[in-house]
Amino acid sequence: MTAKRYKEIELLASASRIASVNSSSVDTHSGDVHSEGGNARAFLDVTVVTGTSPTLDIDIEGLINNIWYVIGSFTQAAAVVRETIILTSLPKTARAACVIGGASPDFTFEVQLVKD
Repeated sequence: MTAKRYKEIELLASASRIASVNSSSVDTHSGDVHSEGGNARAFLDVTVVTGTSPTLDIDIEGLINNIWYVIGSFTQAAAVVRETIILTSLPKTARAACVIGGASPDFTFEVQLVKD
């Protein structure tokens, strides 16, 4: 029996962030036996939150015909949290789009993808 292969992709490394940010675009198919589609899990790990009424909204976006589309969204974070979402039919190019709000917000978090 052949062991299933997974591909781990770091979208945003763990760091403190005080402003909205998009990750770099990543090639979700590079070096992968699956050249089209495929499923993935996206992981959010928020470890520190400060500020007044801080909010963090993160979408996973896929590039299709040179347009960024939301393919998955995490629940809005306002406190320390870990969350996993399932993505289906992952496009070749993806990124994390993060919007930070509130008064003097500061979030330490990371976003990872694991492709099936």
